[in-house]
Amino acid sequence: DKTFTTVQVYVTCCQPDLGSNISSPQSCSVQTALWYSTKMKPPTGQDIRLAYLLLNLAPLCLPTPLWHDRDSLMQEEKAHQTGGNVVLSTQEQQLSTKLVNLKKKEVATAMSTGQFPPSMHFFRAKGLIDQSMVFSILKRMPKGAVLHLHDYAILSVDWLVYNATYLPDCYICFTHMGTVRFRFSKPHPPHPVPVQCSQWVLLETYRKQLHNVTEFDSSLLRNLTLVTDAPELAYPSQTFIWKRFEEVFLIASGLICYAPVFKAYFYQGLLELYEDNIQYVEIRAILPPVYELDGTQHNKSWSVATYREVTRQFVKEHPDFLGAKIIFAAHSLDTLLLSAEAEAVTAVPEYGHSVLQRSSRDPANAVLPAAFVRYVRAAVRKRARGCSPSQPDAIKSCEVILSKYNKPLSSTYSLRLSTMLFPVQSWLASGQLGMLNVSQIKEAIVTAMALRAHFPDTLAGFDLVGDEDEGHSLWDLKDALSIPYSLGVNLPYFFHAGETDWQGTSVDSNVLDALLLNTSRIGHGLALIKHPVAKKLSLKRDVPVEVCPISNQVLLLVADLRSHPAASLMAEGHPIVISPDDPPIFGAKGVSYDFYEAFMAIGGMNADLRTLKQLALNSIKYSAMLPDEKAKAKEVWQNKWDQFVADLSDSFLREL
Repeated sequence: DKTFTTVQVYVTCCQPDLGSNISSPQSCSVQTALWYSTKMKPPTGQDIRLAYLLLNLAPLCLPTPLWHDRDSLMQEEKAHQTGGNVVLSTQEQQLSTKLVNLKKKEVATAMSTGQFPPSMHFFRAKGLIDQSMVFSILKRMPKGAVLHLHDYAILSVDWLVYNATYLPDCYICFTHMGTVRFRFSKPHPPHPVPVQCSQWVLLETYRKQLHNVTEFDSSLLRNLTLVTDAPELAYPSQTFIWKRFEEVFLIASGLICYAPVFKAYFYQGLLELYEDNIQYVEIRAILPPVYELDGTQHNKSWSVATYREVTRQFVKEHPDFLGAKIIFAAHSLDTLLLSAEAEAVTAVPEYGHSVLQRSSRDPANAVLPAAFVRYVRAAVRKRARGCSPSQPDAIKSCEVILSKYNKPLSSTYSLRLSTMLFPVQSWLASGQLGMLNVSQIKEAIVTAMALRAHFPDTLAGFDLVGDEDEGHSLWDLKDALSIPYSLGVNLPYFFHAGETDWQGTSVDSNVLDALLLNTSRIGHGLALIKHPVAKKLSLKRDVPVEVCPISNQVLLLVADLRSHPAASLMAEGHPIVISPDDPPIFGAKGVSYDFYEAFMAIGGMNADLRTLKQLALNSIKYSAMLPDEKAKAKEVWQNKWDQFVADLSDSFLREL
């Protein structure tokens, strides 16, 4: 009648998960039943041994930690990253090891001080970067090509202030916002005076009246950059900083668009890039009217021809520089203005006839009807984000737009109006003024095709630039952007797309639309990782993303560059190139600072010399150069790279 404890062990193993790459069972269970039985014989020695054996076998059915796979999995992951499959020579491997050790040393110092430059705003981090040994190496490295750079932001602003503004016949006026405008003119002062600006003053005369010219020149430098000691206070929002960003371009245009400065600025810009060990460049150029001292203006063909002439001269004097190409970039903000104009003329047809009649008589001095001006200003406010009358502070962000609709018209707008005469006349007849914005883009497309036909070795393609969140989506402009294809003309596109933090908006889809429009590259592309289908298509078509780290940080898209969306792209080996966007406006030079941010932060601790080598090679591979030009560029770059490796291995790193 004694009660004995009997142990029975049930071992149950499930089938392996057929969808898994791991061969061990997905899950197993061991069930042990303990119960008491009455009037049962005690277990024999054989029963106890069998139970013991089964209990020891049970762990064999549990999921096993995959420690033996860890090394191979980590190697597989490293092989995927940018440069993961690059094979280095013995000398390169040694240099890579030393470079990575330097990087680890600087990261360790940053951890102890709490000051890691890529996690800090660039305006505060620049001084630390300048002291970095890694940065000094990157400056010496041949970086191949720069593929994303804007025409008014090629050269340090110091050159503009200390050279261009000291030229004869340079006038200045001061706005109530504390900014300035420039214009060269002779024999009379420029006319008219810009909206909300003082009277023109000859700069040479003005400087003679000053007690401290050095401080005045420093104030001009501040006018031409975004650099400030307290960026968070100066630029509290993206809307605010974009307004200031556009303002800087407006200030610089008065200097750069003067024909003698235009030529010298481009040459000096190429020299600054060359000194940063860049071998080739592609520039987004809006091709604005370039003027002479007497007010004569040159057209877009003159500008492209000048770019070609200066480039050829520079290459002749620097044979190891491969050249420059231009990407004609229309400003997407114009579509906003034109859309508002279209609404005004469509809603009140007599406005259109009045505009046409006035501009036909005298385009240069056309004055729009007051009612038309009011209507367009209201339409602009309605379209532009942040321009709601219920938000008085936000309205300031639209003043650059709205200032174009004041009486009398500025000379810039009069010129734009005169170029619209014939399209306006035909649209009035056909009743299609509602598509005026698309039609203006069509005009730009036609211009780009004509320029490319005339300058096939210089004009690489077409792009749309400006604050993406404020403009139209590429989908809205698909009819205009499809013109080259419909005509059988090859006009490569290099679209800015996905330069936004928003998700689910119309412009957020630009990354997909850009690919559907067969873009050759994606400018910025921060939104790409949010669109798996677009990312897959980009990878399939081998379309790279032009990553501009410092620009994205300064314009408040990414605060800590360790969190930049491109970190995911680099980890996957997605094709990318590193570019500076607008370096002088951010207080930088060339592309070395952006390479530093990519190497130290975006690429993570695993980024090494292979990463850097791949990025340089990518810049040549994804350029708009022809195959024979790419072959020559790669040969020139390879020779420079080999010399770079040899110099560092033999002398520079020994000094460290």
